[in-house]
Amino acid sequence: MPQQGEVEYLVVGGGGSGGGAQDAYLMGGGGGGGEVLTGTVLMNGSFTVTVGAGGASSTNVGNYGETSVAGPISAIGGGGGGFWNYNTGTFGTGRGRAGASGGGGAATASTGYYGGRGLAGMNQSNGADGATAASSGRGAGGGGGWDGTTPSQPAIYVGGTGGEGVSNSLTGSAVVYGSGGGGGGQNSGGSGGTNGGVGGSLAGTKTGGNGVANTGSGGGGAAQNTTSALVASGVGGSGIVVLKYDDSFSLAVGAGLTYTTSTAGGYSTTIFTDGSDTVTLT
Repeated sequence: MPQQGEVEYLVVGGGGSGGGAQDAYLMGGGGGGGEVLTGTVLMNGSFTVTVGAGGASSTNVGNYGETSVAGPISAIGGGGGGFWNYNTGTFGTGRGRAGASGGGGAATASTGYYGGRGLAGMNQSNGADGATAASSGRGAGGGGGWDGTTPSQPAIYVGGTGGEGVSNSLTGSAVVYGSGGGGGGQNSGGSGGTNGGVGGSLAGTKTGGNGVANTGSGGGGAAQNTTSALVASGVGGSGIVVLKYDDSFSLAVGAGLTYTTSTAGGYSTTIFTDGSDTVTLT
């Protein structure tokens, strides 16, 4: 528990969106989970709080999640899922984007592409790489999650499962943050990690599912079997900022932030779920 003058924090970056689909038998990779930072810091006076948005839905390469900020603490967003198009290959290399956790690799009718790098692939302890798509294609890789374990490469025709995030209870309830989204697949889309979006499939819904808001989880990749229409990926889940402090302090919050505050056991907990503005702790 924080002592007087200290703030316990949870800061989660936005999840990346999945990769879209734009041609015959192409599958988008799942979006990567956002960075999840916890700890205790001395914090007083005025500072900025920003809740990072999840990556926007895409019919192309998945979009990055945005950075969440609480004073000196910054949590970056997850990488977008991979995308490929036969006719316009310059729109994507097929590889998932790097981020806090990497986006999953895209799949064509016969080829699988690599997932993007996560922080764990860059000598950090958390933030997994996105999964490589099925080597024979038609099953895109799942996005990496903050637990640091790279998701398994899927089999042909099946979208890959998104990586798992980590649980935290600073809000008062245990919630899993920073999971990856599932990859798109021909026969079935991959399931997301906890709170991550499911991948689209040709046998069901082609669009990717959304990551859950305020969990920083990745969106699902899309699936397509014709050249006539664009198919959108799932949105990445937005991040969150949670601050817990001695209830002898007061927190003034700018109008640009959406938040709730509760008090129990001598401590106040403020949960920010959207926006960006200045807050002042006195």
